[in-house]
Amino acid sequence: MRRLWLCGAVAVVACLVGVQFAEASRPVPRTITGCVLNGRLYSVQKGTSADRSPVVYPMNVQGINLTPYEGQKVQVQGSLLPGDRFHADPRSIRTFGPCDSESKRAISGRRR
Repeated sequence: MRRLWLCGAVAVVACLVGVQFAEASRPVPRTITGCVLNGRLYSVQKGTSADRSPVVYPMNVQGINLTPYEGQKVQVQGSLLPGDRFHADPRSIRTFGPCDSESKRAISGRRR
């Protein structure tokens, strides 16, 4: 009985020694292009075929005020952090004119 308990204890210790704790991921540099509507940046990915509708990704942008760019298509560089937070560099913002109507429709029709 003691031998069985000892073998079990050794197995548990061996498993615990082999466990490594995962580190949080590091910020990843990204450039995001999208439309600013209602003070929020939305990245719109066009469908790949005629029957697929565009996919809308609301971005959690931090470090920049987007309200001056309302209705504009913008590109911004920054770091994507854990939890899908995007910390933008305010100096990197570029505008490409007004958002196209297809993107506006996709953003306004997405589920909230």
